[in-house]
Amino acid sequence: MAISVAISIFTVESIDRYLDSKYDQKYNDQTKDMSWDLNFGPGTMGVTLRF
Repeated sequence: MAISVAISIFTVESIDRYLDSKYDQKYNDQTKDMSWDLNFGPGTMGVTLRF
């Protein structure tokens, strides 16, 4: 279950970044209060939340 949540968050954030870079007019000009990052290493996977 945790992996599916991480994949969902990663997908949404990736689409958000793509749309922000593609269009001049932003659909969400609000600044983000949190940032999610996936971390991969040998035999490990982690999620970092920055706020």
